[in-house]
Amino acid sequence: MIKTDPWQEELPFAPFRCAWIIFLIYFGPTIFTFCKFSVGISTVFTMFLALLACIGTPEQLGIKRVKGKDFLLAVGVYCLVISCAAISEPFWKIFLDSHNIEYAQQQEIADTLGSSSIIDKVLLWVSTCVFTPVVEEVLFRRIIYGWFASKNRYVAFFVTSAIFSLMHFFILGIPSLFFMGLGFQFVYLLHKNLWTAIILHSLVNTIACIAMSLKFSFEQLFG
Repeated sequence: MIKTDPWQEELPFAPFRCAWIIFLIYFGPTIFTFCKFSVGISTVFTMFLALLACIGTPEQLGIKRVKGKDFLLAVGVYCLVISCAAISEPFWKIFLDSHNIEYAQQQEIADTLGSSSIIDKVLLWVSTCVFTPVVEEVLFRRIIYGWFASKNRYVAFFVTSAIFSLMHFFILGIPSLFFMGLGFQFVYLLHKNLWTAIILHSLVNTIACIAMSLKFSFEQLFG
């Protein structure tokens, strides 16, 4: 990978890291589930293996010591991202309906959380809120953004966010995921610290998991 930012060193074996992460994200859970592991164990073990692609020095990963301003920025951008997502989703839904495009109402993880055992729920939370932010931020911010930024940083900013939104395969959530990608990229570049993007990503996933769990609980109680 071409070095594009002064606070970073080259990330060794970036193409292999990228291929390893993508393979595990899309095929890992299926493989482990086929081998009769529970969904929680399959997911958390898959993301744990993906973390192997995130090994490197702080300079290679673009991380620095976390400061209070990192948390404040993450909270502020979270509010902005969620606001943009809330505004855009109804218009996007109207567009999809007007073109007769079929879509799921919620991501697959929501159904999985709702129907899983307590142990699997805990494992899914660990995977989604702890492991996934680290793995995806290394993949998108350090690897994919780095490739495009070597050509044009402004294009890379939006292209990386577009890829991030599409790779989740959740049609209804494309605008929301795109704004999230922009937010993750913004905080990463502003503070020049991958940890800031990981904190924001973890905050987004954690609150989403809480919301999904509460929704499922209310549905169970009130039908």
